[in-house]
Amino acid sequence: MDELSLLWDTIWPLLIAYRSDLVASLAFVVSCIAARIAWRNAKAAETQAAAATVQAEAATVQADAATTQADAALDQAREAQRTSVLAYNANEVQALEAARTRIDQASPQIVVTLNLLSKNPIVTEESPRDIPYPHPTIESTSKQSLDYEQYNNGYMYFVVQGTLYNEGTRTARIWTTDATFYAGTHPITHESVPEPQKSNIEHCYVLHPGQTALFELRPSKSMWDLLNEDSENAESQRLFHQSRFHLSPGSMDDPTSTVTITTKAENPVQQPLGHKQWNAPIVIKGYFDMSIEIARKLEYPKNFDYVHAELKDDKDRLQQMRMYDLIFAAIKEKSND
Repeated sequence: MDELSLLWDTIWPLLIAYRSDLVASLAFVVSCIAARIAWRNAKAAETQAAAATVQAEAATVQADAATTQADAALDQAREAQRTSVLAYNANEVQALEAARTRIDQASPQIVVTLNLLSKNPIVTEESPRDIPYPHPTIESTSKQSLDYEQYNNGYMYFVVQGTLYNEGTRTARIWTTDATFYAGTHPITHESVPEPQKSNIEHCYVLHPGQTALFELRPSKSMWDLLNEDSENAESQRLFHQSRFHLSPGSMDDPTSTVTITTKAENPVQQPLGHKQWNAPIVIKGYFDMSIEIARKLEYPKNFDYVHAELKDDKDRLQQMRMYDLIFAAIKEKSND
């Protein structure tokens, strides 16, 4: 602006002197000077814009560097966490393996053998438990036709005989749901086998190392239940009975293992025409499918919390965790139905 004022002060007297011819020339000069000034201002703006771009690029580089540092710190934190988790898991695995080894060493070493006395079922008017032990010999029979009035309130049962042998070096305590121990003859050695020692207060039997015990199961169902079962899928095997042995060390210490004996049978009652009629005879099949399954289960701690509670003898905590496990198992079983 100062340059234009100076130029005007210089040109003004000339305008008066040389009039219009000179006005055009001076106007051209002024426009050239104005263009020069505009060009210089544009260059200055361009320089400022370039400087701003350089600053922005520098800020971007700094931001990228900060992001890289943050990612590196996050990776380090994740690696530290992973290492910590691996270390914790390794310690937990070691603790669980140690607990498992202790349980394996302390658990009763009981050998279970089973023998079905006869595949022919027995129908009786009285309770199967009222028949003396061991059970008398069962004669093979073909299809039977029984009087309804005499047997509809009776029982059908099978006889499963077995042995328990303590092959371990520790005494074992045995609880049973419905097996009956008795004194008799060993089925292989034919030696006399006494009834195992019984603890009436604890309601269990005691089996010493190297000792054998004879027992008998009589899986049974009432004839009323058999006659009124749903006849659909009658040819498939159904649960007939389930018996359990609970085994624990003689010192009453944990762990406790469970032996479950399951008897399944196809419907042994033949449904004759008119079987729903009153006084229709009860017809027992001469042959049908049945099976006996045996399952052994030894409880191991599920996680370090169990081991920790056991080591601290925190019975309340153990009971709480077992209750949660039962609830979750019931929910899972319900959801699978």
